Amino acid sequence: MNSKGDSIDFIFQDLKDKGCITASDKIKESEDCDNFHAEHGIIYFNPKKINGWDVKSKRFCILHEEKHNRIPYRYIGFLIISCIPITLLLFISGLLLIIPFPIIVLFVAFKRLEEYDCDEFASIMLRDKLGELEQPAKILEKTLEKIECKDCISGIIHPTHEKRVRHIAKIVDKKIGDY
Repeated sequence: MNSKGDSIDFIFQDLKDKGCITASDKIKESEDCDNFHAEHGIIYFNPKKINGWDVKSKRFCILHEEKHNRIPYRYIGFLIISCIPITLLLFISGLLLIIPFPIIVLFVAFKRLEEYDCDEFASIMLRDKLGELEQPAKILEKTLEKIECKDCISGIIHPTHEKRVRHIAKIVDKKIGDY
């Protein structure tokens, strides 16, 4: 049985009290998500999937999803940076029918970059705001081992676990070659 300190609500409130979570954000149970998911200021979690997870992994995922909530501009930026110029170029060249392919490729690239950004945010918050002594890359590695992913779109959008851990080791832990 989980102790009070291991409960998602307690961890979430603790992160909120320490200024790691936006004051207006909420957390809710949802059996529709694989593990954790963020949408419109709400972090959803599946209690059945995260049962038995350690506090560090829960914190990492909550902070990762918090970063997703903090970057709502991602879709507007995506449209401005990719869709409009591509549409104009293809319209001018008369190839308007092939618009979906480059837009999909750019969307996946943006989403992958966003995942790295969310991992960095969670890692830096754990280390700098919460004083976590364990290397964030090791926490991420342990967390990713627990994550279940059943839909194929998530596998396309998310970088591989190895790439994510190496990125954090290099960027946050400042270690090169350990992973």
